[in-house]
Amino acid sequence: MVGFVPATRFEGAPNLELRFPPLSRTVRVVFDLLEEDDEEPNVARLAGVVQDDPLASLAVLRRINSSFPGLHRRVTSIKKAVHLLGFLDVSNIVLTEGMLRLRGVVKSEEQVRVFEMLAQMSVGTAYLARYFARAFHLSHPETAYSAGILHAIGRFILLYNKPNDYEALWWTDERGLAPGIASERAIFGIDHMSLAEVACDHWHLPAPVVRIVGNYQTPHTIDEPSIYQLCFCVRAASDTAQQLFIRHAANDLPFDPPESLFLLCERMAVAPDPLIRLVKEHRVALSLRLAEIISG
Repeated sequence: MVGFVPATRFEGAPNLELRFPPLSRTVRVVFDLLEEDDEEPNVARLAGVVQDDPLASLAVLRRINSSFPGLHRRVTSIKKAVHLLGFLDVSNIVLTEGMLRLRGVVKSEEQVRVFEMLAQMSVGTAYLARYFARAFHLSHPETAYSAGILHAIGRFILLYNKPNDYEALWWTDERGLAPGIASERAIFGIDHMSLAEVACDHWHLPAPVVRIVGNYQTPHTIDEPSIYQLCFCVRAASDTAQQLFIRHAANDLPFDPPESLFLLCERMAVAPDPLIRLVKEHRVALSLRLAEIISG
């Protein structure tokens, strides 16, 4: 049931095709690199594309110099930073930085607050989805991270195109959670999952990522087992991230595992307790990491 939403109701789906936020070439290249099947990652190309992007370079150098305080001198070479941090860590830094660039499309203080909550949810989902995929020894856990970063991109697009209306819709959930797809459809005629799938296809992102972001709340619609499993990981991670980083304002509040986490464990034929312990063990560290990432 869709509750009262104090925002403008639009008849039919709005034409948002020409109003997608910009996605940098660097991010698109990194997505392609992550999906390559080569045994050895293309570190040289990654270093090259990062070096050509000043904002991505800044993010990588900031991470290396904060992560290795014992270094005798600051690292200023992107090639050296990529070597020390590793291919996957640098790729994830670039994807996260690319998503955070969207901060510039919102203007008001309240809309910036919505953006920051979406960013926390997106980055938190990415980390948790990768945790879950690794815990179940699934192939391509980095695809889970990539899809986690982008699973809420449709929400960003709605905020980008209809900032006042999406801001109003955001604050209507009494539980403090993000708007549901039914509420989005009732107001805008389209939901964030559908928009995310269209946007990722428009940006020519890898097919598995497109499939996951467009179906993460309905993983049963995917018939390919490997993508189906990753989709369940992203769904459980997204619901968990909302519990930890949106609804709960303090780390001392108890974690209430979402139903999707239990469903994930049921699909994987394992008891949920180890996964719940994993979330609890990483909760504080991940909260601090997210705060550091979002603050820049």
